[in-house]
Amino acid sequence: MNSDEKEGDAMKREKHLKKGFRIAAHVVLGVLAAGLFALAFGVLVMVLWNWLMPPLFGLPAVTYWQAFGLIILAKLIFGAFGGFGGRRHAWNGHGRECHPPHGWEKEKWGPGMWRHYRNFWKEDGKKAFEEFIKHAERERTPGKAAPEYTNEEK
Repeated sequence: MNSDEKEGDAMKREKHLKKGFRIAAHVVLGVLAAGLFALAFGVLVMVLWNWLMPPLFGLPAVTYWQAFGLIILAKLIFGAFGGFGGRRHAWNGHGRECHPPHGWEKEKWGPGMWRHYRNFWKEDGKKAFEEFIKHAERERTPGKAAPEYTNEEK
């Protein structure tokens, strides 16, 4: 191994070491940012609770840790803040791609069959929806709400 090859290997090692330090720094900064966010959010909940709940409802004031526990309790009960909580919908109403309701691929269709449903909605979904609207408008009388459409109606 000549001196040029040794220098090249040393530069590669230094480059990888710098990349490792950069990744470690990002991880440490991410953990610190998450901790700071949790601290700030807990303080915000505590301040809002102590400002509103005792005078409005006669509830006692809470400490920081009680406020932080309320955040966790709300997450468990309501499943907010994204992630694992909440319900999963097949169509979200905002024109985004459809996904099967929970368990459909396993129970009703085999793996990969969901693409047929997506293709149906890409090709025929708009037409079917427009026909539904026309049907609902024909059935509606003045002063009465549009009738509910069920699967039995054709």
